Amino acid sequence: GRHHYLIARHLSQLFDHVVITPSGLVSHGRTDKKSSPTSAEDRTIMVRANFGDIPNVIFDFSDLETTEHFTPTVELQKRYQQLYPHADIFFAIGGDVVRGGRYGQSPIEQTWVRGKEIWNNFPLVVISPRNYPVDPFDLPPHAHLVAMPPLTGRSSNIRYRIAHNASISEFLRPRVEAHILTKNLYR
Repeated sequence: GRHHYLIARHLSQLFDHVVITPSGLVSHGRTDKKSSPTSAEDRTIMVRANFGDIPNVIFDFSDLETTEHFTPTVELQKRYQQLYPHADIFFAIGGDVVRGGRYGQSPIEQTWVRGKEIWNNFPLVVISPRNYPVDPFDLPPHAHLVAMPPLTGRSSNIRYRIAHNASISEFLRPRVEAHILTKNLYR
Protein backbone atom coordinates (compact mmCIF):
# COMPACT_ATOMS: atom_id res chain seq x y z
CA GLY A 1 0.00 0.00 0.00
CA ARG A 2 0.83 3.68 -0.06
CA HIS A 3 2.01 3.41 3.57
CA HIS A 4 4.73 0.94 2.53
CA TYR A 5 5.78 3.29 -0.26
CA LEU A 6 6.06 6.23 2.15
CA ILE A 7 8.12 4.16 4.58
CA ALA A 8 10.48 2.90 1.85
CA ARG A 9 10.89 6.40 0.41
CA HIS A 10 11.74 7.77 3.85
CA LEU A 11 14.21 4.95 4.53
CA SER A 12 15.86 5.53 1.15
CA GLN A 13 16.77 9.01 2.39
CA LEU A 14 18.33 7.59 5.57
CA PHE A 15 20.19 4.55 4.18
CA ASP A 16 22.42 3.84 1.19
CA HIS A 17 20.13 1.06 -0.04
CA VAL A 18 16.71 -0.29 0.83
CA VAL A 19 16.06 -3.93 -0.04
CA ILE A 20 12.40 -4.73 -0.62
CA THR A 21 11.84 -8.42 0.15
CA PRO A 22 8.28 -9.65 -0.33
CA SER A 23 7.86 -12.84 1.64
CA GLY A 24 6.96 -16.10 -0.02
CA LEU A 25 4.13 -18.39 0.94
CA VAL A 26 3.88 -17.41 4.56
CA SER A 27 1.96 -20.50 5.56
CA HIS A 28 5.26 -22.37 5.24
CA GLY A 29 7.31 -21.60 8.34
CA ARG A 30 5.49 -18.54 9.59
CA THR A 31 2.70 -18.42 12.12
CA ASP A 32 2.04 -14.67 12.32
CA LYS A 33 0.51 -14.19 8.85
CA LYS A 34 -1.76 -15.98 6.44
CA SER A 35 -0.75 -16.96 2.92
CA SER A 36 -1.27 -14.41 0.18
CA PRO A 37 -4.15 -15.25 -2.15
CA THR A 38 -2.34 -13.65 -5.09
CA SER A 39 0.17 -15.21 -7.46
CA ALA A 40 3.88 -14.53 -7.23
CA GLU A 41 3.66 -12.84 -10.63
CA ASP A 42 0.95 -10.43 -9.46
CA ARG A 43 2.82 -9.68 -6.25
CA THR A 44 6.02 -8.98 -8.22
CA ILE A 45 4.16 -6.59 -10.52
CA MET A 46 2.60 -4.75 -7.58
CA VAL A 47 5.90 -4.50 -5.70
CA ARG A 48 7.65 -3.04 -8.76
CA ALA A 49 4.75 -0.63 -9.35
CA ASN A 50 4.77 0.50 -5.73
CA PHE A 51 8.51 0.94 -5.14
CA GLY A 52 10.16 1.03 -8.56
CA ASP A 53 10.59 4.81 -8.70
CA ILE A 54 12.33 5.14 -5.34
CA PRO A 55 16.07 5.80 -5.66
CA ASN A 56 18.46 3.19 -4.27
CA VAL A 57 15.80 0.49 -3.86
CA ILE A 58 16.87 -3.09 -4.56
CA PHE A 59 14.38 -5.92 -5.02
CA ASP A 60 14.86 -9.43 -3.65
CA PHE A 61 12.16 -11.61 -5.20
CA SER A 62 13.85 -14.89 -4.26
CA ASP A 63 10.92 -16.03 -2.07
CA LEU A 64 8.45 -15.34 -4.87
CA GLU A 65 10.61 -17.17 -7.41
CA THR A 66 10.55 -20.37 -5.34
CA THR A 67 7.20 -22.02 -4.69
CA GLU A 68 6.28 -22.88 -1.14
CA HIS A 69 9.17 -20.95 0.35
CA PHE A 70 9.44 -18.41 3.14
CA THR A 71 12.85 -17.15 4.23
CA PRO A 72 12.94 -16.27 7.93
CA THR A 73 14.67 -13.06 9.00
CA VAL A 74 17.62 -14.96 10.46
CA GLU A 75 18.29 -16.49 7.02
CA LEU A 76 17.85 -13.14 5.28
CA GLN A 77 20.49 -11.72 7.62
CA LYS A 78 22.96 -14.41 6.49
CA ARG A 79 22.10 -13.88 2.81
CA TYR A 80 22.48 -10.11 2.92
CA GLN A 81 25.67 -10.23 4.97
CA GLN A 82 27.16 -12.48 2.25
CA LEU A 83 25.87 -10.25 -0.57
CA TYR A 84 26.93 -7.02 1.14
CA PRO A 85 29.89 -8.00 3.37
CA HIS A 86 30.90 -4.41 4.18
CA ALA A 87 27.40 -3.13 4.89
CA ASP A 88 25.58 -2.69 8.15
CA ILE A 89 22.34 -4.64 7.71
CA PHE A 90 19.18 -3.33 9.37
CA PHE A 91 15.67 -4.76 9.20
CA ALA A 92 12.78 -2.30 9.06
CA ILE A 93 9.74 -3.42 11.00
CA GLY A 94 6.42 -1.94 12.02
CA GLY A 95 5.92 -0.80 15.56
CA ASP A 96 3.11 -3.31 15.99
CA VAL A 97 5.60 -6.21 16.16
CA VAL A 98 7.47 -4.72 19.13
CA ARG A 99 4.41 -4.00 21.26
CA GLY A 100 4.69 -5.89 24.53
CA GLY A 101 8.47 -6.06 24.23
CA ARG A 102 9.05 -4.69 27.71
CA TYR A 103 7.38 -7.87 29.01
CA GLY A 104 9.01 -10.27 26.56
CA GLN A 105 5.65 -10.59 24.81
CA SER A 106 6.25 -8.91 21.45
CA PRO A 107 5.11 -10.73 18.29
CA ILE A 108 8.78 -10.97 17.26
CA GLU A 109 9.68 -12.83 20.44
CA GLN A 110 6.54 -14.96 20.46
CA THR A 111 5.97 -15.96 16.82
CA TRP A 112 9.02 -15.30 14.62
CA VAL A 113 11.50 -18.05 13.77
CA ARG A 114 14.30 -17.60 16.35
CA GLY A 115 12.51 -14.46 17.48
CA LYS A 116 14.37 -14.04 20.77
CA GLU A 117 17.69 -14.11 18.88
CA ILE A 118 16.41 -11.45 16.47
CA TRP A 119 15.06 -9.38 19.35
CA ASN A 120 18.29 -9.47 21.34
CA ASN A 121 20.88 -9.25 18.58
CA PHE A 122 19.61 -7.78 15.30
CA PRO A 123 19.72 -4.08 14.46
CA LEU A 124 16.08 -3.23 13.83
CA VAL A 125 14.66 -0.02 12.40
CA VAL A 126 11.28 0.40 14.05
CA ILE A 127 8.77 2.53 12.17
CA SER A 128 6.82 4.78 14.51
CA PRO A 129 4.07 6.73 12.76
CA ARG A 130 2.69 9.72 14.63
CA ASN A 131 -0.83 8.21 14.69
CA TYR A 132 0.44 4.89 16.11
CA PRO A 133 3.58 5.76 18.12
CA VAL A 134 5.85 3.11 19.56
CA ASP A 135 6.44 3.14 23.29
CA PRO A 136 10.24 3.36 23.78
CA PHE A 137 9.99 0.88 26.66
CA ASP A 138 8.85 -1.78 24.17
CA LEU A 139 11.93 -1.45 21.93
CA PRO A 140 14.48 -4.23 21.47
CA PRO A 141 18.08 -3.56 22.59
CA HIS A 142 19.47 -2.67 19.14
CA ALA A 143 16.50 -0.69 17.84
CA HIS A 144 16.61 2.54 15.90
CA LEU A 145 13.31 4.37 16.10
CA VAL A 146 12.25 6.15 12.90
CA ALA A 147 9.47 8.67 13.42
CA MET A 148 7.05 9.04 10.52
CA PRO A 149 4.06 11.23 9.80
CA PRO A 150 0.69 9.56 10.29
CA LEU A 151 0.26 6.44 8.13
CA THR A 152 -2.98 4.78 7.12
CA GLY A 153 -3.99 1.72 5.17
CA ARG A 154 -2.74 -1.50 6.74
CA SER A 155 -2.58 -4.21 4.09
CA SER A 156 -5.17 -6.39 5.82
CA ASN A 157 -7.58 -3.43 5.90
CA ILE A 158 -6.99 -2.75 2.20
CA ARG A 159 -7.73 -6.38 1.32
CA TYR A 160 -10.87 -6.24 3.47
CA ARG A 161 -12.04 -3.08 1.68
CA ILE A 162 -11.45 -4.69 -1.71
CA ALA A 163 -13.40 -7.79 -0.72
CA HIS A 164 -16.30 -5.56 0.34
CA ASN A 165 -16.20 -3.29 -2.74
CA ALA A 166 -15.14 -0.23 -0.75
CA SER A 167 -12.88 2.45 -2.20
CA ILE A 168 -9.13 1.82 -1.93
CA SER A 169 -7.78 4.82 -3.88
CA GLU A 170 -6.55 6.69 -0.84
CA PHE A 171 -4.53 3.68 0.34
CA LEU A 172 -2.80 2.61 -2.88
CA ARG A 173 -0.64 4.16 -5.55
CA PRO A 174 -2.54 4.37 -8.87
CA ARG A 175 -0.61 1.66 -10.74
CA VAL A 176 -1.05 -0.81 -7.87
CA GLU A 177 -4.75 -0.06 -7.60
CA ALA A 178 -5.17 -0.43 -11.37
CA HIS A 179 -3.47 -3.83 -11.32
CA ILE A 180 -5.62 -5.07 -8.43
CA LEU A 181 -8.84 -3.92 -10.07
CA THR A 182 -7.90 -5.14 -13.56
CA LYS A 183 -6.94 -8.60 -12.30
CA ASN A 184 -9.82 -8.70 -9.78
CA LEU A 185 -7.46 -9.57 -6.94
CA TYR A 186 -8.38 -10.11 -3.26
CA ARG A 187 -12.04 -10.86 -4.01
